[in-house]
Amino acid sequence: MYTKLASTLALASGAAERSTAVNMTGFNAVTVDAELISLGMAGTLNIWVQESNDAEFWTDGATLTGLTAIGSTLYAPSTLIGSQFVRLRYDIGGTGPMCFSAGLMQSSQ
Repeated sequence: MYTKLASTLALASGAAERSTAVNMTGFNAVTVDAELISLGMAGTLNIWVQESNDAEFWTDGATLTGLTAIGSTLYAPSTLIGSQFVRLRYDIGGTGPMCFSAGLMQSSQ
Protein backbone atom coordinates (compact mmCIF):
# COMPACT_ATOMS: atom_id res chain seq x y z
CA MET A 1 0.00 0.00 0.00
CA TYR A 2 1.40 3.43 -0.96
CA THR A 3 1.14 6.41 1.41
CA LYS A 4 2.08 9.94 0.33
CA LEU A 5 3.66 11.56 3.39
CA ALA A 6 4.84 14.88 1.97
CA SER A 7 3.41 16.75 -0.99
CA THR A 8 5.19 20.00 -1.85
CA LEU A 9 6.65 20.27 1.66
CA ALA A 10 8.96 23.29 1.94
CA LEU A 11 11.74 23.40 4.53
CA ALA A 12 14.36 26.06 5.24
CA SER A 13 18.08 25.38 5.55
CA GLY A 14 18.83 23.46 8.75
CA ALA A 15 15.15 22.66 9.32
CA ALA A 16 13.93 19.21 10.30
CA GLU A 17 10.43 17.78 10.02
CA ARG A 18 8.73 14.45 10.64
CA SER A 19 5.85 12.81 8.79
CA THR A 20 2.79 11.31 10.39
CA ALA A 21 3.10 7.75 11.66
CA VAL A 22 2.07 4.87 9.42
CA ASN A 23 0.74 1.66 11.01
CA MET A 24 2.60 -1.42 9.74
CA THR A 25 -0.12 -3.99 10.59
CA GLY A 26 0.06 -6.73 7.95
CA PHE A 27 3.35 -5.44 6.47
CA ASN A 28 7.03 -5.87 7.35
CA ALA A 29 8.90 -3.76 4.76
CA VAL A 30 8.84 -0.27 3.23
CA THR A 31 10.28 1.31 0.09
CA VAL A 32 10.71 5.09 0.20
CA ASP A 33 10.61 7.52 -2.72
CA ALA A 34 11.22 11.27 -2.80
CA GLU A 35 11.38 13.97 -5.47
CA LEU A 36 13.01 17.40 -5.22
CA ILE A 37 10.60 20.02 -6.61
CA SER A 38 12.51 23.24 -5.99
CA LEU A 39 15.83 24.32 -4.52
CA GLY A 40 16.68 27.82 -3.30
CA MET A 41 20.47 27.35 -3.14
CA ALA A 42 22.96 24.52 -2.70
CA GLY A 43 21.75 21.86 -0.31
CA THR A 44 20.88 18.21 0.23
CA LEU A 45 17.68 16.55 1.34
CA ASN A 46 18.28 13.73 3.84
CA ILE A 47 15.51 11.30 4.81
CA TRP A 48 15.50 8.73 7.60
CA VAL A 49 13.05 5.88 8.05
CA GLN A 50 12.14 5.87 11.74
CA GLU A 51 10.55 2.97 13.65
CA SER A 52 8.48 2.82 16.84
CA ASN A 53 6.30 0.35 18.71
CA ASP A 54 4.32 3.02 20.57
CA ALA A 55 4.35 6.00 18.14
CA GLU A 56 6.01 8.07 20.88
CA PHE A 57 9.67 7.01 21.03
CA TRP A 58 11.39 6.73 17.64
CA THR A 59 14.59 5.08 16.40
CA ASP A 60 16.39 6.04 13.20
CA GLY A 61 16.70 3.26 10.66
CA ALA A 62 17.66 3.47 6.99
CA THR A 63 19.02 6.80 5.69
CA LEU A 64 18.48 8.22 2.20
CA THR A 65 20.65 11.04 0.90
CA GLY A 66 21.47 12.51 -2.44
CA LEU A 67 18.64 14.75 -3.58
CA THR A 68 20.53 17.83 -4.74
CA ALA A 69 19.03 18.79 -8.13
CA ILE A 70 15.53 19.93 -9.09
CA GLY A 71 13.57 17.06 -10.60
CA SER A 72 15.83 14.39 -9.13
CA THR A 73 14.09 11.35 -7.67
CA LEU A 74 15.39 8.97 -5.06
CA TYR A 75 14.13 5.44 -4.45
CA ALA A 76 15.37 3.55 -1.42
CA PRO A 77 15.68 -0.21 -1.53
CA SER A 78 13.17 -2.13 0.53
CA THR A 79 13.83 -1.88 4.27
CA LEU A 80 12.63 -4.59 6.65
CA ILE A 81 10.63 -3.19 9.57
CA GLY A 82 10.30 -4.92 12.94
CA SER A 83 8.13 -2.29 14.61
CA GLN A 84 4.44 -1.39 14.67
CA PHE A 85 4.85 2.12 13.21
CA VAL A 86 7.11 3.93 10.74
CA ARG A 87 7.51 7.57 9.76
CA LEU A 88 9.95 9.65 7.74
CA ARG A 89 12.28 12.28 9.20
CA TYR A 90 13.42 15.00 6.79
CA ASP A 91 16.51 17.20 7.22
CA ILE A 92 17.87 19.92 4.94
CA GLY A 93 21.65 20.14 4.79
CA GLY A 94 23.46 23.03 3.13
CA THR A 95 22.36 26.59 2.52
CA GLY A 96 19.10 26.48 0.65
CA PRO A 97 15.42 26.01 1.26
CA MET A 98 13.88 23.04 -0.57
CA CYS A 99 10.45 21.89 -1.63
CA PHE A 100 9.91 18.15 -2.09
CA SER A 101 7.46 15.28 -2.02
CA ALA A 102 7.95 11.88 -0.36
CA GLY A 103 6.06 8.68 0.28
CA LEU A 104 6.45 5.05 1.18
CA MET A 105 5.22 1.74 -0.15
CA GLN A 106 4.41 -0.94 2.42
CA SER A 107 4.92 -4.59 1.50
CA SER A 108 5.31 -8.06 2.99
CA GLN A 109 8.53 -9.99 2.43
